[in-house]
Amino acid sequence: MHVADGLTPSQRREVGFTRCDYHHVEYAFKTLANAGDERICLGNGKVKNPRLQMSLDDFIIRLIETPEVPPTSRQALDGTLIETHARRRSWAKHAKADYEKTDDYLVPGDLEGAPKVSNTAGFPRVSADGTLIHSVDGDARDQVQTGKNLSPGNIRLGYEAHFLVDSREAGSDLHAPPVIRVLHLAPGSTHRGIAGIESLDGMRRVLERTPDEVMVDRGYSNAKVEHWAAPLFERGLRQVFDLHPNNRGVAPGPIKGTRWRDGLLLVSDKVTKHDAVSTRSPLESHEVKEKRAEAVARRHAFAFGFEDWNPERGTVRLVGPAVRGQVRCVNHPASMRLKAVKQHSRGGRRITRPTTNHVRGDDCACGKTKVVPILDVIRFYQPYVWGSPEWERAYGARNLSETANSNFKDHHGRFAKGSIKVLGRNKIALALAFFVDAVNARLIISMPTDFFERWTGSADPYLPDPDDPAWTDPNHQPPATRAGPATGAPNTWPATLESITT
Repeated sequence: MHVADGLTPSQRREVGFTRCDYHHVEYAFKTLANAGDERICLGNGKVKNPRLQMSLDDFIIRLIETPEVPPTSRQALDGTLIETHARRRSWAKHAKADYEKTDDYLVPGDLEGAPKVSNTAGFPRVSADGTLIHSVDGDARDQVQTGKNLSPGNIRLGYEAHFLVDSREAGSDLHAPPVIRVLHLAPGSTHRGIAGIESLDGMRRVLERTPDEVMVDRGYSNAKVEHWAAPLFERGLRQVFDLHPNNRGVAPGPIKGTRWRDGLLLVSDKVTKHDAVSTRSPLESHEVKEKRAEAVARRHAFAFGFEDWNPERGTVRLVGPAVRGQVRCVNHPASMRLKAVKQHSRGGRRITRPTTNHVRGDDCACGKTKVVPILDVIRFYQPYVWGSPEWERAYGARNLSETANSNFKDHHGRFAKGSIKVLGRNKIALALAFFVDAVNARLIISMPTDFFERWTGSADPYLPDPDDPAWTDPNHQPPATRAGPATGAPNTWPATLESITT
């Protein structure tokens, strides 16, 4: 409706309607919501196929498609809570979320002592998949909402919307706008990893695009291998993520004299020790990041490499650092012929190839290789070394998913609990698609002209058209454009007496 109000009469005729009111939107919504359901013929009682020739999930992705620019090769994946409008009528036992013990979700500790409450008669009901229904919305399920910004966690009843958002291309200085490319709505009890894989499959199926890298938070990366990391590898996708503090411990490696640490298999024995690397913090300074990057670089020289990925056999080869030319070890003569100085960085600092302290004849792991199952290493594997500058730049692009959530719930969408007053996953997903489509449209309309032209590579179509008589019609107010006023607005910052009086 916001876009329709800003169209000129000629633009209205071009898109095919001369007037538009909320009745048109409401009628279209009801028609589309019913088009995805099977119908029963009242004459013979046979079940007819849905009128919509594609699944509702695919139709939603097609509905929010932004054809100006194809999706980027880097996509940020994130989920946001969508609470149902229906009133909660019951709680599970001890007011805990309705999850099975096999799930790998972490229930916040502050919910362990939640008191029991009285339930409405007839609730909770048990669904076909064994989960509990706590409201008249038969598709809404309990979801654990973790605490943020010093606020405690809680349990909400509803759904989780998973967004795939454009991120900056690798090695590019061009900023990518946070355009939401894929929307997938799942009940709150759906595993996050499974829902994330369905979102990626929807992009490949509908948009015929598959990202090379997916930036995710620990809600996805910390899931079990069979729920997230393994399906992601089977599709040829790589993930960039931050390590959970529980995953930063030290564990014995598959080769004698090695240990797993921060996603790396390191040579670690009596003569080779590694210092601990500090945990990341969103409030840390650039100096702290640089010190961590230097510590990570010193440690990475002793890391094994992952080579010869074989999906058919499900194996990967671990190659020692001396074989890869990262260190010089007396037990691997070929490495001792390498220079100690590997290269010079742009900043003038010398990147050296360290020499190990091993004694000739020692049983060290520097020159060893071993073939291991992919499932043993894929959970914490990522294309960039955790904590390195390359990883910081790649993972930093995930912030655009948070920006998209802000646009959706605050800046452009104003979405909150009660914004959608329909029941059922299909209707809520369709209404949510209208919200996302409007957010994308407002985001593109509000872009500056120079940024829009760099992003699309074409001229800005929202600039004033002098050939359109509507722009000179005194009875029609032209829509707001990126051109701005004819003369620059007066600068009122910093505040002065003249600016205040004028």
